[in-house]
Amino acid sequence: MTLTKAQIVEALFAENIFKKTQSAKITDTLFELMKRSLQNGEDVPISGFGKLSVKKSMNAMEEIPRLGSRSRSHPGRGLLSSAPTFYGLQ
Repeated sequence: MTLTKAQIVEALFAENIFKKTQSAKITDTLFELMKRSLQNGEDVPISGFGKLSVKKSMNAMEEIPRLGSRSRSHPGRGLLSSAPTFYGLQ
């Protein structure tokens, strides 16, 4: 299941707690805070859900069969989630 920011805004609005513009601003602020924390190498624990973190990958040898050569790939980063499998994320 894909969850969009628009769906989150609609859900907040449907609860009659916030106006739609307020819901959008809250959602944008939340994701911006999460993004900044992850970019700074910090974990983002979400109580009752799990933890988001960025995992650095190691150099790996990659093979290019068409060229018959091997080369070292550059290290990268990937988003890691420790959310339980029943959330459908792993």
